[in-house]
Amino acid sequence: MATLTGKTAVVTGSTSGIGLAYARAFAGAGANIVLNGMGAPADIEKERAAIESDFKVKAVHSPADMTKPAEIAGMIALGENTFGSVDVLVNNAGIQFVSPIEEFPPEKWEAIIAINLSSHQEGGAGTGDLQDHLQLHQPRLCLDAAGREADSRHHEGA
Repeated sequence: MATLTGKTAVVTGSTSGIGLAYARAFAGAGANIVLNGMGAPADIEKERAAIESDFKVKAVHSPADMTKPAEIAGMIALGENTFGSVDVLVNNAGIQFVSPIEEFPPEKWEAIIAINLSSHQEGGAGTGDLQDHLQLHQPRLCLDAAGREADSRHHEGA
């Protein structure tokens, strides 16, 4: 990974698992980190402090709920106010619930759809709004998986 010294990465769903691995990788390349996600406060603080100690970067945590646009805006503002800008976004947040289908609570289904699917879409109540914000304020920042400039407002074939 190229050097990211002086840049800031926001990684949603980064208090554990793959998201935490992403955050640590960006920190290893020199980026300051905005962690996001749920968990025990002591565990989150331990991971945040470890990133700072292991990689000599700064890290903050935002508990923003990816289904709430105002909280997402607050998360980006935290990154901008703390570090001066947000340069990288990894949309990683996701949840799961395991249950026999006949016992699966409808509210759990709705929460899974809201976080895992809707929060990543244009106009959705989630990181689609975040991507739109970054595209407006940081042109050429959002890339798709092929490295092309992504624009959630203009889809191929639409």
